[in-house]
Amino acid sequence: MLNSGKKFAINLSLAFLPFFYAGLYGQRVWVCGESEKVNPSTGALISSGSYTGSQTVADTPAKLKNLVWNDTTRTITLVCARGEILGFQVIIEARGKNLTGVTLSATDLKGLGGALIGRAAYEYFLEYYIDKGGSRYPDPLIPLDLVPDYRIFSIPDQAIHGFDNTNQAVWVDLSVPGNAAPGIYTGRLVVLSDQGGAVELLVNLTVYGFTLPDQCNYDYEFNHYGALQRNWPAGFALDEATFLEFERNAYRLCHKNRIRLNLVPYTQSGTPAGWLTSSLWPELADSAENIHVADWSAWDERFGPYLDGSAFTGLPRSGTPLESWMLPFNHRFPSDFNKHWTGQTSNYPYLGKIPVYELENRTIMAELERHFNEKGWRDPLYMVFYNEKGRGQYNNQLPWFLDEPVQKEDFEALRFYSGIFHSGFSNVLRTPADLGNAARTLNGFLNPEAARFAFRADIGSQNRLQGYLDGYLDLWNIGGAADEDRYTFSEVAARRDKGELLYFYGPWSYGLDEYNLNLLWSGWNDWRRGATGHELWLVLGWTEAMAGDWNDVVNDTYRGRTTYLYPGYRLGLNTPLPTTRMKVIRRGIQDWEYLYRLALLGGSKAESDALVENLMGSGDRTYSSDVDDYNLVEESFAQARARVAERILAEGGDPPAEVPGDYNGDGKLSVTDVIAMIRRMAASPNDPALDFNHDGKVAISDAVALILAILHQL
Repeated sequence: MLNSGKKFAINLSLAFLPFFYAGLYGQRVWVCGESEKVNPSTGALISSGSYTGSQTVADTPAKLKNLVWNDTTRTITLVCARGEILGFQVIIEARGKNLTGVTLSATDLKGLGGALIGRAAYEYFLEYYIDKGGSRYPDPLIPLDLVPDYRIFSIPDQAIHGFDNTNQAVWVDLSVPGNAAPGIYTGRLVVLSDQGGAVELLVNLTVYGFTLPDQCNYDYEFNHYGALQRNWPAGFALDEATFLEFERNAYRLCHKNRIRLNLVPYTQSGTPAGWLTSSLWPELADSAENIHVADWSAWDERFGPYLDGSAFTGLPRSGTPLESWMLPFNHRFPSDFNKHWTGQTSNYPYLGKIPVYELENRTIMAELERHFNEKGWRDPLYMVFYNEKGRGQYNNQLPWFLDEPVQKEDFEALRFYSGIFHSGFSNVLRTPADLGNAARTLNGFLNPEAARFAFRADIGSQNRLQGYLDGYLDLWNIGGAADEDRYTFSEVAARRDKGELLYFYGPWSYGLDEYNLNLLWSGWNDWRRGATGHELWLVLGWTEAMAGDWNDVVNDTYRGRTTYLYPGYRLGLNTPLPTTRMKVIRRGIQDWEYLYRLALLGGSKAESDALVENLMGSGDRTYSSDVDDYNLVEESFAQARARVAERILAEGGDPPAEVPGDYNGDGKLSVTDVIAMIRRMAASPNDPALDFNHDGKVAISDAVALILAILHQL
C-alpha cells in the first residue's frame, strides 16, 4: 500500500517501434521536466551549456530518458501528493517537413477501484519565445483554453512567433485534486498533426497518500509597485471595471500557483501606488483623537475578497485566503509626516516629539484591527512595512532610509515606527514593554484565532549596525543573506528560535535566458536557512511597449530579470500570462511544503533538515547564487523529493484532521473541552475561536452547543 511508504512503479513495455521518429512522419515528440529550456531553432537544451550554438542538436541522452520521460516505452512518469500541481513540457519537433494542424489532448486518468482524475485536470500552454542576444528563449505561456486561435498551430509558425522554429514546446499543468485517492493512475496524452497523425504517450501517475495544504505555510511573494496599468498601451481608454477585473485575474493567477501577489500600496515617497488610487487606502476623516475611517466600502469591495478567499473560488485551492497582506501604513498614512516635518522633529534623538502624529497612527491601527476582526478576515498575516527611501531620492523629503536602512538615524526611525505599531495593534508578537528586549523569546500571537499583525523591515545590509533592531522587528525580510559575512546560519537560527519570522529576498531574480533550476532551488535553500517566506522583488518591471511587443521585455527594469508575468493585452486577454519561471518557482514552493509536512509529522525540523543537507551539503557556507555551485541537476531534486515523500508516508501520511471544539488539543471531543472553553472565555471573552455555534458572538450558548455535540457523538 502507498500509505505504508512503499512506492509502486510500473514498467510497461509497449510494442511501439521507432516509427514515431520523424524520419517517417515528419514529427518527433518527447517530454522533459519543468526546469529545462529547449532552443526552438536548434533543439539544444539549456542544461547542456550549448544553448546559444547554431548547430542542430539531435537525440541526446536527455531527450531519450529523463526524470519524466522514457522514449523506449513512450511513457510520461509523474509522482505527486494530493493537492499538488505538476508541470512538464511536451516538445514537438518538425523533421524533414513542416507540420500543420498540431493539437494536444488527453484522456482521463484512471486508477484502481474506479478512481478517476478527469481530463479537465490538464491545462495546456503554448510556449512563446523571446529574442535575447540573438537566441530565443521560452518564457511567456499562452493558455490555450483562453486563446482558441492558438489551439491548432504549425511548426514553424511565423504567425505566432515571427521566425521559423523547428520545434514547439507545450507546457502542461496537471492539477491533482486534494481528495484524489492515492494510488497509480494511467491515461494517454495525444499529439496530433496533419503530417504525422496521432502520437500517443502513456501517462503513468502515482499519487501519494498525503496532501499538500490549501493554506500555504511558505509565503512566496511576487512584489510590485503598481505597474498593472502597463498591460494596456499608452493612450488606451482604461476604465475602472476593466482595471479591477485585470487586477483580480492577476491575483488569481498567482494564487493558483501558490504565489502571493503583493502590491506595495504606496510609493517610496509615500503616495498611493498604481493606476486606481482612489480605493487603495481607506478614506479618512477628521484629525488628532477624532481621526477615523470615513468609509470602508470601496476598500472592502476591492480587497476584501482576497482576505476572505472568495476571490479565488473555482481555483485548485478554492476559497483559500491569501497567506499575508501588506497594509497601507507609511510615513504619510494615516498621518502625514510631511505636515509635521521640521529639522528637530525628524532626526534622532528628537523622534517622539510629535504626539499628534503618533496618536493618529495608533488610532487608525486600532480601528483597522477592529474592522478586520468584525469582517472575519482573520486568516492572513497583516504586515506593516515602511518601504520609503528618503534623503532626496524619489522626490522624498523624508530624512531616512526606512527600506534597507544604512545610517544610525535610519535604524532609530525604524525603532520609532516599531513603537507606534506595537502600541497601535493589540494582537502582535511582542508588547510595547518587550521592545528592545533582544533576549525575549516570543510565544506567538496573543490570540492566534484573531487578525494577526507583524512589523516588517527589509534589511539589505546586515553588516551595518548589526543587532541594532534586535527586539524591534517581528518579521525580518533579509537581502543580505547573499553574503555569509552579513548574515550567517547561526544568526538566522537564533532569530528563528526566538519566534521571529524570517523571509529572504535573495538570491536575486533570474533572467529569462538563465537556467530555471535556480528558481526551484531557492525553496530548498530557504528551508535550509530557516525562512518561511520569500520575496521575489519587482516581478512587473514592464515597459510601456510590452503591451504590444513581448520582446521588449529585454528592456524591462533589469533587462528581462524583472518580468515574471506578461501583459495579456497583446492577445486580447484581460489577464496577465504566466511564465515558465513562475511555474518552476511553484515546484520549489511545493517542495518546501513537503519538508514542512515531514517536520510536522516528526515533531521537529531535524529530519527535514537532514534530507536538505544531504542534497546541498552542510556547513555555514556563503549563500551561493547558482545551483552549479552545488553540482545539482533537476534529477537531484526529484530524488530528494522522493526521499522526503517516503519519510512522510512512513510517518503515516496526512496528520489527523482538526476537530472543531477540541479546545484542549487532544484530538477528540470530551467534557474536558468544555472546561477548557470556559477557562478561555474567562481569559478572552471576545475570542472568535470560541464562537462554536457561529452566531457571531461568544456566549454561554457556545458551551451548550459544544456539550450537545459531545453528547451527539456518544
